[in-house]
Amino acid sequence: MIPTPKDWLPIVGHPVITHDISLFHEALRVDLTLKVANDPKGMLYRHAFVALFNHLERLQFYLDLHAVRKEDLISLSWLARELWSWRYAGSFGYDSHGFFMEAAEKWYDSGTPKRLIEVLMTLKIKARR
Repeated sequence: MIPTPKDWLPIVGHPVITHDISLFHEALRVDLTLKVANDPKGMLYRHAFVALFNHLERLQFYLDLHAVRKEDLISLSWLARELWSWRYAGSFGYDSHGFFMEAAEKWYDSGTPKRLIEVLMTLKIKARR
């Protein structure tokens, strides 16, 4: 069960949703499908991915401006690795690399989210002593 964000409650109509991996995957297609567009849960999934990739796009913008260093974003390296190759995709019959990356690359003409993901994957979290 996934809690429905407060702003989405009037749209979804339920305080929680059950996860639908097929709809989750379809929400990541390059073109918005009628199935996703006509399903409140599908649109919630799509909106979440757009928000995530927009956030990554802004982070790349700040890196390009040298307002942040890539080392400042090291805590996102795990997320980047999962976006690049989602460890659970295969258990649902999907390609682990293509699951998120097609959208990360093709939703943005600049390819910015993909560029940031590639940068973040080069970072290694150091163990604390």
